[in-house]
Amino acid sequence: MEIIIASISSTLVLTTLVWIIFFKNIQTKLTHDKEKLSIELANVKSNIDYEVNKKLEEKVSVLNEQILELKNKCIVIERESFDRGKKDASVEFEKDYFVNITPYKEYFEEGNDFVIFNTKRKFTEVGFKRQLFVKGIPVFEPVYTFLERHDFNDFKVNEEAINRVVNNAIKAIAPPGANTFIKVAENVIEK
Repeated sequence: MEIIIASISSTLVLTTLVWIIFFKNIQTKLTHDKEKLSIELANVKSNIDYEVNKKLEEKVSVLNEQILELKNKCIVIERESFDRGKKDASVEFEKDYFVNITPYKEYFEEGNDFVIFNTKRKFTEVGFKRQLFVKGIPVFEPVYTFLERHDFNDFKVNEEAINRVVNNAIKAIAPPGANTFIKVAENVIEK
């Protein structure tokens, strides 16, 4: 019976040792698999982070391009709006404010009319009258600007010539773009 007990005991010890070795082997394998899965999980997390960052950079790049495009469109729209407002203001200004220029001629005499010493001479003076109008109403007194003086006998009054002299004088003294609010009359008045 001792042999049976020793045999059962040794079988139990041997079986226990085999089970301990088997479980240790499984535990080592599970620990190794756990470490392997942890590394794979870290790699997957890194790959996900990389992909997310890559997609994020692409989206940010696309959004930055859209923002730049919208800013350019805003600049174009602002410029068009400014130009349209400037043009509208200019049209309104032309309606409300203008300078009316009218060519004139004036006859006058200088000198004395004595019987013996006759120094009297007749002259023709050419120029233009200008007056500011606001909403069609004249403002201030008209201003006369003298341009040329001619001897009455030498100068033939020609309205076309007077208009040409006045137009040339206005072109010479008016600033660029002023022709929009300067209106020149074609008829010549006598002062």
